Amino acid sequence: IGTLNGATWTASGKYGAGLVFDGVNDWVTIPDAASLDLTNGATVMAWVYPTALGGSAGVGSAELFKRISDL
Repeated sequence: IGTLNGATWTASGKYGAGLVFDGVNDWVTIPDAASLDLTNGATVMAWVYPTALGGSAGVGSAELFKRISDL
């Protein structure tokens, strides 16, 4: 299970509960585990509901994919 850093849970997601990120400094840290080691590849998927426009960071940002490729 991950550790929330600023993000909060909401029960009012489209299909149940979800996490709310403020778009500035919220993230989830997931500790390293052998079960997370990829052998063939991975698919990353997210449901995104932006509540404001602006900035350049986001789910599709290069930083997210850099962090995933560092795993």
